Amino acid sequence: MEEALRKRILDNIRMPKLRIERALIVTESYRQSEGEPMIIRRAKALHDYTNKIPIVIEDWQLVVGCFSAEPFAVSPYPEGCWRTILDNLDSFASRPGDKYLVTERDKQKLREVLPWWRGKSIEDCIFNILPSEVKEAYEAGLVDTGYFTAGSGNFSADYGKVIYKGFAKIAEEIEEKILRLDLTRPESLNEWLFYKAALICCDAVIDYAQRYAELAKTMAEKEARPERKKELLLIARNCERVPKYPATNFFEAVQAFWFTHLLLHFDTVGGAGIVAGRIDQLLAPFVEGIPKEDIRKWLENFWINYNQIMYFLPGRSAYVWAGHPVSEQPTIAGVDEKGEDASNELTELMLEIDKELRLPQPDIAVMFHNKIKREVLIKACEALPFTMKPKFFNYDVMVKQALERGIRDNIDLKDLVTLGCVANGPQGKTWGNNGFTFLNLAKVLELALNNGVDPLTGKKLGPRTGEPTSFKTFEEMFEAFKQQLAHIVRLTVVMMNVIEEVHTKMNPQPLASILIDGCLEKGIPVWEGGARYNIPGTEAVGLANVADSLAAIKRLVFDEHVIGMEQIIASLRANFEGEWERLRSKLIYDAPKYGNDDDYVDDIAVEVAALFCSELRKYRNKRGEYCPSLASVSAHVGLGRFVGALPDGRKAREPLADGMSPSQGMCSKGPTAVIKSMTKIDHSLATGGTLLNMKFNAGMLTNPTSREKFIHILETYMELGGYHVQFNIIDTERLRDAQLHPEKYPDLLVRVAAYVAQFGQLPKELQDDIIMRSELGEA
Repeated sequence: MEEALRKRILDNIRMPKLRIERALIVTESYRQSEGEPMIIRRAKALHDYTNKIPIVIEDWQLVVGCFSAEPFAVSPYPEGCWRTILDNLDSFASRPGDKYLVTERDKQKLREVLPWWRGKSIEDCIFNILPSEVKEAYEAGLVDTGYFTAGSGNFSADYGKVIYKGFAKIAEEIEEKILRLDLTRPESLNEWLFYKAALICCDAVIDYAQRYAELAKTMAEKEARPERKKELLLIARNCERVPKYPATNFFEAVQAFWFTHLLLHFDTVGGAGIVAGRIDQLLAPFVEGIPKEDIRKWLENFWINYNQIMYFLPGRSAYVWAGHPVSEQPTIAGVDEKGEDASNELTELMLEIDKELRLPQPDIAVMFHNKIKREVLIKACEALPFTMKPKFFNYDVMVKQALERGIRDNIDLKDLVTLGCVANGPQGKTWGNNGFTFLNLAKVLELALNNGVDPLTGKKLGPRTGEPTSFKTFEEMFEAFKQQLAHIVRLTVVMMNVIEEVHTKMNPQPLASILIDGCLEKGIPVWEGGARYNIPGTEAVGLANVADSLAAIKRLVFDEHVIGMEQIIASLRANFEGEWERLRSKLIYDAPKYGNDDDYVDDIAVEVAALFCSELRKYRNKRGEYCPSLASVSAHVGLGRFVGALPDGRKAREPLADGMSPSQGMCSKGPTAVIKSMTKIDHSLATGGTLLNMKFNAGMLTNPTSREKFIHILETYMELGGYHVQFNIIDTERLRDAQLHPEKYPDLLVRVAAYVAQFGQLPKELQDDIIMRSELGEA
């Protein structure tokens, strides 16, 4: 890739343009279809979009199709959150978190158009019916969500259906289903509407590709360079063929995938986590007979295109999810139908290309198992210092989590992929929403320490569980935490049920429903339970803070009696300032910390994790049991702003611990101790996934000897029952210098959570969080 293109991509990602064409097209489409069933309106909006959005083929493109009206730009979603867009128009370029460039002309146009959505957006409808106690919990940072303003991703479509069958054949099958319907049956009416919407979506995708075919032919006629003319004619032939018809070669297969992937993002209303799935397996049958240099060239172009997809994040969510956490990773390697290693030449080629390009997207998930090829593992580790990718998932634990969710089919268990950030499910058969909400465990503890009252606002947000100064035993303290947690889990479930109901009615996602197994067969869209498997759920944030805080109280107050609970409470309310600084040091250094293989605190972490998982799994929605997750994306920073000082020594409003990782800077006994602490928790109980971040100095992978030690750490974590781990391989001092002198590091990539971002793009608090994570040496 030319360096000028790479620089342009990174510059655009750092502050992309906000293009308003999508907003205008969708608004007009909704005006024209007002009064029709929503699933038809959504399909018509997609059709209008594919036929009216400006299209362009840039000189570098072989795989064509743009996420917005131009490459590397973002589009707002007024059907999700018109009011938040309107309120933030003048601050998009200067706010903390992801920034966007908006022209004054476009601002004015949006001010004219957006008010039409008053009372009609997803955000409006959710807040109109959300119970007041849930609103208060949200406003206080006890729970958070991106689903108030955006739609649902967290799924992997059946891309093979498009590549091997094509939308023309899919449409034929849908028409056959319509002919078999008996409309005297009341339930058949909704099936009929779904199928009609699905047919409109099939036409929309086919029309979109045809527009690109015609553009490529027109450009070829005017092109003077023979090589580029040849490329444009090939692009035209590809787009005429796919995704309408089955792909016949590698070039068509990649293009069919990309068109489908792009338009699924429109269908979600800005939902993240539409993952590629097992793309090395999907494309492998098409590489025979294709020169390796051509495969590399087109795959590299495909990889570059991935960086176009940047979500528009309004208001608060831009801070909670800073750095474009698109989470659209392919899951590579894994096992075949016989349980043997499934790695192939594309597996290794994808790792090589990602290392060479050094771009944020796509993230990559390597499925680890005990038969994985050594060469694949080595290539994966060699790429880490350059891109902080890939992340690693344990296939054996994936299977255990799938079994916990009731998946028994052996073929489906062999075809598991990562979904969204850390969840998993069979490719093309699983509907997501495993990240419906974030539950702030640290805030729950804060309520237990204040008899249900939020000390930052003075509002009563939880049940009366007793004044902590009256507790005579640690068990009384922990019982108060349990009661607060049960209350907040209940509120979280109420919030998720409201979100589910509104999205079912307003965001039925007909295109996604075509490509998730079970929907067409049942005649039911994804939100109504059409998918074969469902993983609704929530993510718990701040596990380490709670474990460390409870361990400090248990040891120093109840076991050793060196501090009184009155002192603890007073110091927290003073934010450890003045006379309380010495007590803060005692809480930090004289109490055990999770992540150091100390059963005293690790046992508390195990109990808190199991308690959260069991409490959430008591509840079901209309699609199935809720799936708990011990992950945080970057919400540990945003939610930390809502939490006062804690007994682990953390000061008010500082970031919380990320995922299920230890608190920042609290690991003192090396990586082996970290993974032993992490694997005391039963990862299979967190059926929505777990997340461990580890940071090593840059020298960890500089030579074969250190690399072997690193691989041994990774293998040990997996053998002990760890589910997922990801790495930053970078010196802390380099990060500090990059924070002070960002101009020196324009392309520095870091692992934020289950996604990679440019370090200079992140808000300072998130940069500080990454800097403060413990830098681990050798085992």
